[in-house]
Amino acid sequence: MSRRKRYREQRVTRPSIFVLGETANYSYRAAQHPARNVIVKASPKNTDLCWVESGRAAVEDECWPLLPGETVTMPVYNTGDVNVLFKAANSRLFVFFDNP
Repeated sequence: MSRRKRYREQRVTRPSIFVLGETANYSYRAAQHPARNVIVKASPKNTDLCWVESGRAAVEDECWPLLPGETVTMPVYNTGDVNVLFKAANSRLFVFFDNP
C-alpha cells in the first residue's frame, strides 16, 4: 500500500480554522471546508459567552452557549455551517474538523 493511500485512509482531526469576532453581538460564519464532524472550542482568553449554532444564524438564548475554554462537538458536513455569536468583541472560536 502506498504512503499516499495510507494517508488518505486515516481520518485526521486537526486544528484548521478559527473565527475572530471583532464586533460584539454580531453573528459570524466559519470558513468553508468539507468535514464529517467538527469540534468547536471557545478560546480560554475570551471574556464572555459565545453562542454556537449549526446550519443557521446564531441567536442568543437559542443556541449552545460556550463559556471561555468550553467545547462542543457538532455533526456537520461543512465547516461553513458553523455560526457563532460573540457577546464580547475580539473573541475567538477554534474549529477542529476531521477529513471526510
